This record gives sequence, C-alpha cells and structure tokens, in this order.
Amino acid sequence: MQCARRIASRAEHALPVSTMVLPEKREAPLQILEQPALLLLRQGNVRIHERKSSPRQLPKGSIGYYPAGADYDGCTWTAGNDSLYCVLDLPETICASLLDRQPTWLSEIRQPLRFLDPKLMWWIDEIEQHCVAGEPNGALYTEAVSLALLTYLDARLCQRGDAAPARHESLSQQSVRKMQDYIDAHISESLSIRELALVCGYSPTHFARIFKEGFGMPVHQFVMQRRIALARNMLHSDDASLAEVAVSCGFSSQAHFNVSFKRREGMTPGDFRAARLR
Repeated sequence: MQCARRIASRAEHALPVSTMVLPEKREAPLQILEQPALLLLRQGNVRIHERKSSPRQLPKGSIGYYPAGADYDGCTWTAGNDSLYCVLDLPETICASLLDRQPTWLSEIRQPLRFLDPKLMWWIDEIEQHCVAGEPNGALYTEAVSLALLTYLDARLCQRGDAAPARHESLSQQSVRKMQDYIDAHISESLSIRELALVCGYSPTHFARIFKEGFGMPVHQFVMQRRIALARNMLHSDDASLAEVAVSCGFSSQAHFNVSFKRREGMTPGDFRAARLR
C-alpha cells in the first residue's frame, strides 16, 4: 500500500485529504491508522479478507470508516487492478472544533464500517477536487464542505437520522452587524466558519444552518461576495497593483483572485480595470 499524494487545504479546520494506491494483484496487510479516516474507493476494485469472515469484493464507490488504532492483525486486501483510494482523515481536534463537541463515535466505534453512500462520496470527492484545483472557491469553502460532511456523518454513525429537528431561528440584527463588521475588518485574512460563529455566539454547525436560511446562501459565498465587492471598489478608485488588490481582499494569490473575479464578473480584474479607463 502506498500513500501517493497528500493534498493540503489552507483552511485550518478543513479535513485533510490524500490519495492512496493499491498495486495490482498484490496482497497487503490492513494498516493500523494513527487517526480515524474515511476511505473512498475511487478506481478499480478490491477484495478484502478479515478475520472470522468470508472474503468480500468491494466495488468502486465503496466507503469505509476506519477507526484509529483498530486491530487488523491477519486482515488483508488485494487489488484486482491498480486501485485508487481517496483518504479523508478525521482528526479528533478538527472534528471537535467543527462540531463544537467531541463526537462519541470516534471513541465508541472500534471496528471498520463499510457502506455505499452517494452523499458522502460527493463530499469526499468535492474536498479532494477542490484542494487539487488550488481551492478556487477559497479555503472557507473547503471548511464548509468538511462541516457538511461531518454533520451528516455524525448523524449517520449516531443513528439519529439525516439531521436534527430544525429550530426556527434567525440571526439577530445585532449578530448580523457584528458579523459583517468582523468580516470587513478582517477581509484580508483567511476567515473561518468557526471564528464567524464565535463572533455571533453559535456553534459552527448551528451558525452555518441559520446563516443559509437567513441569507439564502452559504457563508463562503457571502464572504466571497464581500471580497469581490471590495476588489471592484479598489479597481475603480485606486492605483494599487492587481497583486496588492488580491492581498487586501483576502485572496491567497493573484491567480486565485483572477479566477474568482472572472467567475463572478465575467472578466478578469485586469480587463475590468481597463474597461474603466476607456
């Protein structure tokens, strides 16, 4: 078994992702993981043999939850061809930070679980592909997808259904003003859902839900709108370089600024400024 690539996110509270290759027709022992993880079989097929059970064929799209430190002595897996896994780590510190509590299943579930779940598969794919692409929607988006995945996984593993009963609640005008003032004061920084939730006095999960209900968009889209609005004003009114505008508005690089601006405005920042001067 070979860990081929780790893909880093800039978000402090995003779930780490990597890819893992199983060489064709080579039997390999199941390894003890240092931290819990979800493994998504992205390509190929795998035959897994565990103690006290018959061998099982895992199809493409299979997802496994593997707890940290589980005893896999005598367990093996064999790839029918070169098989590719996407590995999403579930560090206890990040899970507790996003959910605002320590998930009980991290300590209570001691054996692997396997399932086919289109929702989980989409979220794992989205985190990996977004990070591979350089996070064009911003690190806040990676954190938002991580939070959505964890909220769903927490409900599934605790057998509470898809979601907790919704409470009809909205952000107060005071909370909205505090949040907007905080975003504007820290727009050049890498904001997180957790810190915005703390500003408003909510847990990240609760904040993300009532924010979307109240604003009709997720947090990351709202923050991106504020960044783009500031960038438009700067491109209209001062002579700062495009790189300086990118930094001032909280984009990770000029390339990230170009991609994000063009996606929303239909032209690059350079073309937008040039049009102003005509």
